[in-house]
Amino acid sequence: MNKSIYGNFSLLLEVFVRIVEFLMFSDYILWNP
Repeated sequence: MNKSIYGNFSLLLEVFVRIVEFLMFSDYILWNP
């Protein structure tokens, strides 16, 4: 059970990190055309 919860948490964390990186990358392109 703990491994399942940890796996789901790590998956959500990975998705969150990717979204943040995408937003930062988009902001960089918008501010530096």
